[in-house]
Amino acid sequence: MYIISGEVVLVEDDGGTVLKAGECAAFTKGTGNGHHLINRSNGPATYLEIRSRHPNDMTTCSDADMKSANSDGRFVDKDGTPYTGQ
Repeated sequence: MYIISGEVVLVEDDGGTVLKAGECAAFTKGTGNGHHLINRSNGPATYLEIRSRHPNDMTTCSDADMKSANSDGRFVDKDGTPYTGQ
């Protein structure tokens, strides 16, 4: 992901890293290290995320009961039921 404007905190299993406009982060497939962004600033942030859209790829979240298949883009619990976020 590439930060276009603003500032975000990239939260990974080992903690948080501040990313500012012009900085980027990349993730190795299959590491099991979950990540997400939090905007703790007082302004908006914009980022560009680039990833594979191969239909056989599956995204599995290590820190949430959630997964998504690129073939349909739906988010579901790891047991396949629709993701509710709870």
